[in-house]
Amino acid sequence: MQTESFVPPALGCVATLTVTLWREVSAALSPIIGPRGATALYQRSLHLTRADHPWLMAADQGLQRPEVLCTLRAAMANQSGARVKAALTAWFGHFRSLLSNLLGPPLAERLLLPTLKNSYFLSP
Repeated sequence: MQTESFVPPALGCVATLTVTLWREVSAALSPIIGPRGATALYQRSLHLTRADHPWLMAADQGLQRPEVLCTLRAAMANQSGARVKAALTAWFGHFRSLLSNLLGPPLAERLLLPTLKNSYFLSP
């Protein structure tokens, strides 16, 4: 019996998936910590991640601005797939840690669970 191996999406699609993921996370958290709270966690986690992955500066525009997708896609195009995955995994790891410190690990994981299911770069 032949098993199919998982093939990660092309880097061109990863920017779209990333922006979609962050928008879903923001929508899940906004009723609890407010839109400004969700934005603050997003920006803080991005700031922490940029120390090791400065090319993520493109994501600093904010998720609601239409050009964030274009600039993030352009920034990712200049990176290898492994570097993109490492940066996005670190970014979301910082976010999860900040959220867990704020709300406690059980609630944080429960809120994030729906967004984690389809995110290839968030799995170890």
